[in-house]
Amino acid sequence: MAVIAVFILYPGWAQAALSVFACYEIDDGQTGLYPQNQKAAWRNGYWVRDMAQQCYTGVHLRLYVPIGIASVLVLCFGPPLASFLILWKHRAELGSERVRQRYSFLFARYKPSFFWWESVLMVEELMLVAVEVFGRGLKSVTHQILVMLAAFVVVSAINITSKPNRLWVITMLEFMSMTVLSLTVSLSLFFVVDQGLSGADERSVGALILVINVALLVIFLGVLLRGTWGKLRSTASRANCIAIAALTRRSGKKCARKDHGADGKEKWYRY
Repeated sequence: MAVIAVFILYPGWAQAALSVFACYEIDDGQTGLYPQNQKAAWRNGYWVRDMAQQCYTGVHLRLYVPIGIASVLVLCFGPPLASFLILWKHRAELGSERVRQRYSFLFARYKPSFFWWESVLMVEELMLVAVEVFGRGLKSVTHQILVMLAAFVVVSAINITSKPNRLWVITMLEFMSMTVLSLTVSLSLFFVVDQGLSGADERSVGALILVINVALLVIFLGVLLRGTWGKLRSTASRANCIAIAALTRRSGKKCARKDHGADGKEKWYRY
C-alpha cells in the first residue's frame, strides 16, 4: 500500500518541490510611467509562495533552495527511478505470482517490452507539473497557454508513437483525452487575446468547450459499459431469476437463465 500511495501522491509532491524555485517578476525598474518609484524590482523576482521574499537571496537562498534541491532529487526523480529499478530487478520474473501481486499495477497494462513505461509516464507528469509551476512566472497568460500546449503536444507525440499499452483502446482514449485537453486550452485563448470576445461569442466558445468535454465523457462511459455490459446483464439476469424463484418456490417452479459458457456456447442454468 505504501508503494501505491507514493505513486498517487507523486504529482502533489512534485508540485511542492518545484514551487521552491518558482519566482515572479513584478517590476523591472526601467519601464512603466514612473520606473523610479518601482520598489518591487528585484532582478530575480519574488517567490510565489511568499511574495514578500526575494528569490535567490537571504532566507530563500540559505534555507529554501537547499531544501528544494533535496526535494527535487528525492520526490521528483526518486519515484520514477525507483519504479524502473524495481521492475528491472524483477524483469525476468514479471510473470510470477509473487511479483504480480506486489508490482502488477506498475506494468500489467503495458506490453512486455515496455514493462518500464510507468517511469516514463511519471516523467511526463513531472514535465506537466513543471510547466504549471514555472508557467506562473510568465506575465502573459497567452504565453502560459502556449507553453502548456507545447507540453501537451510532446506528451501526445511520445505516447502515440511508442504505443506501450497492451490494449489499443487505452492508447486511443489517452490520445483523445489529451486532444480534448489541448482543444480546451486552445479555445480558451479566445478569452485572453486582443480585446477578448463579445458576450454572445463568449457563450458560443464556452458551449463548444462544454460539448467536446461532455462528448469525451460519453465516449469514456461507452467504452466502459461495452466492456462490462455482458457481466452486468448476466448479474441482473441471475438476480432476477433468484427473485422469481423465491416468489414461486411453493409452486415448485424453477427459474432458467441462458448464458454463454467459457467455450462461447449458449447454456441454460436453473435455480
